[in-house]
Amino acid sequence: MVDIVKGQIMSVLNNNQIRMLLSALLLTLVVAVPGLAYPPDPDNAALLYYQAFLSCPKADGPLDSQLRDFTEGKIGLNKEIEDYVGSCRSAIKLAIAASELRECDWGLRYSEGFSMILAHLAQIRTLGRILIADARIMASRGEYAEALARCVTVLKITRHVGDKTLISTLVGWALEGMTYTCTQDLLGKMPGDLKVLKQLRADLAALSKRPLSVKNSLQIEREVVLEQIKMNKVSNLLKDLDPNRSPEESMKLIMDYGGETFLEQCRGHYSKFMTSVMSIIEGDAPYAEARRRITEVFEQVDKDQKNKKKEAMFTAALVPAIAKVYGNRIRATTLANAVRTAVEVYIIKAQTGQLPKVLPGGLPKDLFSGEDFEYKKTEEGFMLRCRGKDLDKDKIHQYEFKVAK
Repeated sequence: MVDIVKGQIMSVLNNNQIRMLLSALLLTLVVAVPGLAYPPDPDNAALLYYQAFLSCPKADGPLDSQLRDFTEGKIGLNKEIEDYVGSCRSAIKLAIAASELRECDWGLRYSEGFSMILAHLAQIRTLGRILIADARIMASRGEYAEALARCVTVLKITRHVGDKTLISTLVGWALEGMTYTCTQDLLGKMPGDLKVLKQLRADLAALSKRPLSVKNSLQIEREVVLEQIKMNKVSNLLKDLDPNRSPEESMKLIMDYGGETFLEQCRGHYSKFMTSVMSIIEGDAPYAEARRRITEVFEQVDKDQKNKKKEAMFTAALVPAIAKVYGNRIRATTLANAVRTAVEVYIIKAQTGQLPKVLPGGLPKDLFSGEDFEYKKTEEGFMLRCRGKDLDKDKIHQYEFKVAK
């Protein structure tokens, strides 16, 4: 009887050993044979962002308003905001993973021209606010390294928002502005942690090397518009510009003006205008001089219209407010430069225990003047002031930074 039981036990052991051997063999085959391996994670950040949008609970009206105010530092943290951000953990995790990827293709249909759907831009702004709110929540717990890392994540996301369209570039700058404002607040509250400050310095310097490009967005916009000013698409373009005009009326107008020959002249006029403003924006001229040149180019378009040059009709109707776009770029970059300069001041404070008497050399500039920021100590910390005026806002910007006691 004992021998029988012993035999049964050995049989079970042998069966278990066989199962283990088979499992190990199957695992080896899965790893060794590429066709049997599970698929890799997406290498397109947009796919992860789209998943983040879907997994993010929608905030109702009052809560959405509170979240905006908290993100901008206008109100303090409350339970509703904390619970909502907590419910967005899956979306936050996806956004962080996406921000680390190099490629981000949103799958936009540029062939649709002005009818192209850009619904993801509103979603990305909401996701950015959630991440900034999360940064402020972590800072309220004293987790400043993690909070600043979250801000850097949002800045990486702004690069993924992209500069393939003008509106996406503007959204990227707006999200940047919210993030730098949050960073400014966090720096004024955190203790002087040299390691954290040096990491932030490195992160911001790396991001400064790949800014959003107005030239790139304008180049793509130019190509999209030029494609619309063709016989097979111009009726839809005219309908977008004047919904009250029928397609038949639109085409009659084009034919009366000369048909395809006329449209070719229109394309030439528009392309020349866009080339001129892009060369100014990407040139080395100081801010005030560049603004003056842009104004002159627009004045020429107005003159062409007054002189009844029909080929100027699309240029006058379709060109964006380039002076304001240029102003937004200078404003966004100057804010970023002010924060980077402030980080250097905080590093000196952490190293020496005192704020510097003057700014060290070689720091990012105030782009309104092209000079170093004016630096002044205050009762609560220090201030960085621009030396040139923002002509759009008719003001000189200054940025106040507090120092934790």
